[in-house]
Amino acid sequence: MKKKNKNKSLVSQTIHMFVIQSALLGIVIVTYICVSYYTVLENMQTSSRNLLQLYGKELENKLENADMLLERLIYKNNDYDMLQSEKESERYYASIEIKKIIQEQITYDQYVDAVVIGDSTYGSCLDYENSDMAYQEREDLRQYALERAKEGSAKAEWMIVRIGLQNYVSKMYVWQGRSAGIFISVDHFMDNVTKKNLQKIFILLKDEQQKVWGGCGKQEFTCEIGKELQATPQSLGVYKNDYTLADGKLQLSAYVSKSQVVGQIRWNMILVLLILAGFSVFFINFLRREMLAPMGHMQRSMEQMQTGNREYRITKEFESNEFIVLKDAFNRLMDEIMKLKIQSYE
Repeated sequence: MKKKNKNKSLVSQTIHMFVIQSALLGIVIVTYICVSYYTVLENMQTSSRNLLQLYGKELENKLENADMLLERLIYKNNDYDMLQSEKESERYYASIEIKKIIQEQITYDQYVDAVVIGDSTYGSCLDYENSDMAYQEREDLRQYALERAKEGSAKAEWMIVRIGLQNYVSKMYVWQGRSAGIFISVDHFMDNVTKKNLQKIFILLKDEQQKVWGGCGKQEFTCEIGKELQATPQSLGVYKNDYTLADGKLQLSAYVSKSQVVGQIRWNMILVLLILAGFSVFFINFLRREMLAPMGHMQRSMEQMQTGNREYRITKEFESNEFIVLKDAFNRLMDEIMKLKIQSYE
């Protein structure tokens, strides 16, 4: 029975070693990319949370100042009570004093768009706007305040309401047939962060039913105003952080796109892949030039000797010392064989 040859080709072993080294290098590169990805992701999420906290605090201050204005108008304010006086003159002078209070406060806190007071008893309405509000918008707010006053009483809480063609962040006190409300347009309410800080973050304003009413920043997906966002963050390819306002009545959601994270490490990935490709090309060329080509030439020389070509000599010039030594040894061996052959004939 013929014994199986267990000898292995040096070329095959060299190629196997190269494949193994390339696989290990690939694992290192993949690990580096994954670590870079999650590091950048964590940094962006931390930045998103910090910006959201800062943004949320500023919006909370807006709401708190608006609350103070409303409380100043209705609590322990004789002029507010006098709006329901039977005497028209008293109601007139009370409205003048209240308007002064509103004007002073809104002039200082310019984020408030309008303050409207409605009375269902006399069907009167007192309003003040801080911006260049269109006549129809003003009439829509007055009508809304009068309709709320007719409710008699209602719980005062922050909400987002659509009045006419505008969406407002609003809070209204309704008691004894009177209403006093403050209105901030959603766009004005959200206009608190510079665009530079929102280049990589998209912030949405939602109500407690999770309906979307406004947004700012780099929009990563489409959303319809006044409707819930049906898609999940996973399906949208984003990461989300939340911040609640007004005892949970309002919510800010900050979204960071996964594509933004990839964009942050894109050049690192390209550089690493170029280095890997360059290393592979260099190593393959080096292996072919310094080992595979000389070994192939030596193998063909041995085959020439096996066929009986005693005149064959290796004339190729090698660069490595090892193959130079093998070349000289082969040529000397061939010379010795020729001498022995000549002597045998003599």
